[in-house]
Amino acid sequence: MSKQPQSRSVRAKIGEILYLMQIYEAQARSLNEQLNLINLKLEELKSAKAFLDSLKTIDVNTELLFPIGGGVFVKGRISNKEYVLMDIGANVIVKRAVSESTDAVNNNIINLEDAKTKIEGQLAQVIQKYNELQKLLERYSESMEEARK
Repeated sequence: MSKQPQSRSVRAKIGEILYLMQIYEAQARSLNEQLNLINLKLEELKSAKAFLDSLKTIDVNTELLFPIGGGVFVKGRISNKEYVLMDIGANVIVKRAVSESTDAVNNNIINLEDAKTKIEGQLAQVIQKYNELQKLLERYSESMEEARK
C-alpha cells in the first residue's frame, strides 16, 4: 500500500518536470529567434561597413549596383564620397560624414555582438537546466518502473 502514495508523488514530480521542460524549450526557441535576428542585422551592418570602407578607393561617378533588398539592385553612380544618408531610427534619414557613419556602424556592430554574447550565455544556461531536468526525469521514470515490479 505504501507504493501507491509514493507513486502519486513521483507522478506529480514528473508532471512538474515536464512542465518546466516545456518552459525551457519555449525560452530556448525565443533565444534562438533573437540570435537569428541579431545575426541578420550583423550581416547587414558588416556589409554596410565594408561598403563604407571601400568608398575611399572608389572614384566619383563610378557606376555601381546598389542593393535595395530582396536580391534587387539599382544601378547608380557615386556622386559624393564625403557624405552618406543614414537612417538614425524612427524613419529619420540624416546626411552624415562617411567617417561618422562608419563609427556609428562600428558601434552598432559592437553593441549587437555584446547582445549576441549575452543571449548565447542565456541559451547555454537554459540548455543546461533543461538537460538537468531531463536527467531528473529519467531517474523518476526509472523509480516508477522499479515500483511497478
